[in-house]
Amino acid sequence: MKFSKLFIIVLFFAFMTACDNGDSLDITSVEENKQFSFEVYLESRIIPDSAIVSMYNSSNRLEKTVKTRKKCFAGAKCMFETAPLKYEEYAKITLFAHATTENKTIQMEFERYAPMNTSTSTINVYYGTPVLNIYTAAASKAIEYNLLEKNMSYGDATQNAYDNMKNFGISDREYEKDQYFPNVSSMNPIQLPYIYCRYFLSDSVFYSDFLELQEAIRDGEWADTLFRIRAADDLARTYQNPNWVDVPGMTFYNQNEYIPNFWESAFGMEVCNDKNIGDTLINANRRSSLYDSVFVCTEQMYSYYAKWQHWVLSRPQRD
Repeated sequence: MKFSKLFIIVLFFAFMTACDNGDSLDITSVEENKQFSFEVYLESRIIPDSAIVSMYNSSNRLEKTVKTRKKCFAGAKCMFETAPLKYEEYAKITLFAHATTENKTIQMEFERYAPMNTSTSTINVYYGTPVLNIYTAAASKAIEYNLLEKNMSYGDATQNAYDNMKNFGISDREYEKDQYFPNVSSMNPIQLPYIYCRYFLSDSVFYSDFLELQEAIRDGEWADTLFRIRAADDLARTYQNPNWVDVPGMTFYNQNEYIPNFWESAFGMEVCNDKNIGDTLINANRRSSLYDSVFVCTEQMYSYYAKWQHWVLSRPQRD
């Protein structure tokens, strides 16, 4: 009997000690709510307006959609964040943006999926704040289809979507890490979707092509021939040696060698070098709208006195 009383007293003091230390004996505990934030990196002419975050559980069921606060400052990164909330398995970020032209404003939506639970991502180590850029947005329809129609897990859906994009010319591990602004002076792989979608022609052409590109990736019919050739045709038409003419798009459209490299590769042209300057070549790519057009091997000087040698579309001489 004395032993029983002693045992009860020991339990009582143990309980009081736990309370004094701030511990709880409740079976359930409230999970600490926290903000969910993401960064936006789009070409500078595409202006982020607002965004919402839709949260899904591990069964791919929509749990909640919340608004975000915009924190964008000139010369700094653009970030959106939610109020503190309970995290789910993954989130769909929907960004509303616009681009302006001389005549009208183009309204656009860009989406991406991002893990909220770090264990959901099998394609890479989750680096913290997710990034919405042109590449992550291009994959969003494929990820959505895999999640909601094929009932894949978040990790499998993401892996499958980015595997479909490897022919895009970008490593499957670059999409999350590449946070460079896409209007820098040198071409980064993350900028390829802008080229494929002919951003240099107009905002409306770009957005129409972008939606088409998303569908092609989603449907598993992705091969870059159509987008590459179409972009190469319009790039070759737009360039008039030694300048770009009437190009409203990104600032790197100047004498950067990436652009003629792009159309030469798409058309399958041989190399233009100092031994065949002035020679002509017929575009033999039958998929091209410039099939049978004449290109001239051209040389010019650019920064640091380096030589620029490429095939340029031949044009009638002006008087």
